[in-house]
Amino acid sequence: MPCLVVGLLALQKNGAWQTTTVNLWGKRVVARFSRLFESTPVTGNTKVQLGDTAQSVNWSAAAASATPITKTANTRSMMLPWFTGSLSLTQDGTGKPWATIESLAAVALKAPFAAAHAAPSFDDVRATWRSSDWMLLARDGMPLQRTRIDTSAPRRGDWVALADVSLALREAIVVSEDKRFYEHAGVDWHGAAAAA
Repeated sequence: MPCLVVGLLALQKNGAWQTTTVNLWGKRVVARFSRLFESTPVTGNTKVQLGDTAQSVNWSAAAASATPITKTANTRSMMLPWFTGSLSLTQDGTGKPWATIESLAAVALKAPFAAAHAAPSFDDVRATWRSSDWMLLARDGMPLQRTRIDTSAPRRGDWVALADVSLALREAIVVSEDKRFYEHAGVDWHGAAAAA
């Protein structure tokens, strides 16, 4: 299919273009393309040969169900065995059928698919932590000036151990986030039911 038509069809969302004007022009372009290049109906047989294996498509027969790859109804598709030879398609009949070639291959899995959902360990987070501030220190180690150097990300202060955070601040955070934090075993079913 020409690049212009492929690009035009790729711009569709849910089978239509986004505005009425684009829908009108898109339908006119596709209809004109069809009149010019697809005016003769496809008849006869198309032979597909891959190495020593050959299959054919009879265009007068009803369309078979899709292959597991295409999952598209009302298509004429076939599965060919894996082969490293050349692929040839020949049409014996009228019209010019379109052909889409798809390859199905098994690929060795090197990392789990759910790796994006795995939480890093505390040690990994602590090792990669970098403050977004730069600090100028005096000879005696006292800070003279503090400047933020990473403005593209949220501000990251110095790493503070939980024991160094005041008990009042910890309690205020717990009360503001989950009033019944100490009364349940990790899931506040009352709060979840109230949110629903």
